[in-house]
Amino acid sequence: MVRDYLKEKYRPFGVQDLILNLHSQIGKTQMIKILEELVSEKEIVSKSFGKTTFYCYREITDTSNATDTEGIITLEATNTELKQDYEELLQSLNGLKESRSRFFSSLQQEFILLTHEIYPLF
Repeated sequence: MVRDYLKEKYRPFGVQDLILNLHSQIGKTQMIKILEELVSEKEIVSKSFGKTTFYCYREITDTSNATDTEGIITLEATNTELKQDYEELLQSLNGLKESRSRFFSSLQQEFILLTHEIYPLF
């Protein structure tokens, strides 16, 4: 329970802080024994400042292999594919913008012609 709490919070605590935070479920003597046992098992670290000792969960390290070359190659291939898809979509978007522009231009010209037919020059 104490180890899980220290791991969850991942910050230093004194004995009294732990007792209060765990709502006095564990007494002071028992808490000290548990903490010293966890320190001896190297699951937590302790640091003393005068008469006060603080306890903290050991540094959490990334267990994944940072040099996973297959994963990196896969990510690079996916990245390249996504870049190509992006470029294709960008070209498609530009084509649609041009089509829209031509459509509105022809619509405007048609409007002008219809306006002249309905309202001849005075």
